[in-house]
Amino acid sequence: MALEQSQYRLQARKNEDILPSHEQLTAFLDSPKRAGRKETHRDDLKYYQDFYAAVQEFVVLRKRGNRTMPYQDALQYDVLDRSGLFTPGVRSAVEHFKYYRQALSEIDLKKPSVFIRSAEEEIARLRAAKKDDAARIDRLQRMIDERKRDMDAQRKRWSALQTELNAILAAVGVELEAIRKHCEASIGALVDLQVGKKAENRMVEDIKNHFKDQVRDSLQHGPVTKEFLESVKATVARLSKQISLQLLEDLFVMTGLYESVHDYAAASLKQLAPLLEQLAVRPRTDLEADKDFFSRAEQALVAVLAGFRIEIRSPAAIPKDPEHEGILLDTRWDMLDRLFPGKTSGS
Repeated sequence: MALEQSQYRLQARKNEDILPSHEQLTAFLDSPKRAGRKETHRDDLKYYQDFYAAVQEFVVLRKRGNRTMPYQDALQYDVLDRSGLFTPGVRSAVEHFKYYRQALSEIDLKKPSVFIRSAEEEIARLRAAKKDDAARIDRLQRMIDERKRDMDAQRKRWSALQTELNAILAAVGVELEAIRKHCEASIGALVDLQVGKKAENRMVEDIKNHFKDQVRDSLQHGPVTKEFLESVKATVARLSKQISLQLLEDLFVMTGLYESVHDYAAASLKQLAPLLEQLAVRPRTDLEADKDFFSRAEQALVAVLAGFRIEIRSPAAIPKDPEHEGILLDTRWDMLDRLFPGKTSGS
């Protein structure tokens, strides 16, 4: 049975009026978080980025049919890739959230409001009938109108940023729940594979077919001895037993990896729950309250991405067979391809 693969993509809306270009986003991520400090916005995502880069490197090698990576590493990166956790969508969502949150923090309605109020009070004290006062009134009025246009533009930007930030936060919550459910289903499928023995039977059949081909090749050069056939039979039996043990260990390791991602997604959802619950009921007319809310949301998202820890279960020691290590390893790789056919989630 092939496991259903993850094909999640974040569906947060994108407002082209505030969407940063690649260059703008890169410059922001590489900029210091605080003046005079070396720590950049990108540093917040370094732990996640390192995992993401390793997973994407594996995806590229896998698409090329490259099997030079240690098999246990391949098991790890394959599960992490197909879990949907380390995808361009997840990374991009948090990067854009940080960018928009910073943009929101730069909106200032207080200064122009104070200026307008002060200018209007001064106009009230002036006399339009006096030539000098009239010129002063005209100049102040033009400055007031300019501040009002600026405030209107900033309010529109505030609304657009608010919408994007809400959408991204909600989308991350949906994504984490999808990852949790996918891992749950994958764990069940792996358990079924262990019970049903379909994968085991297929791998044993691959071993048998390999040696059948070997015997046919030998027959092309003449008769084969009874001792040779008995030796091949014994080798097939031994390798069949060994590949069955290795399959159980591989499934054991993969199940543990899916459990790690499942538990991480569940814990992350719990961590984000108070913020997600506020999305529908939170008043959206207070700029300072918005700044505080999304600042806390950014901290929570960064903590989520930095909080992933993976615990790989060490496989049991299985007797080695140096002479036939190649066929055993190829059979395990073929099993991995059959379990997860088609495109990977990161491709």
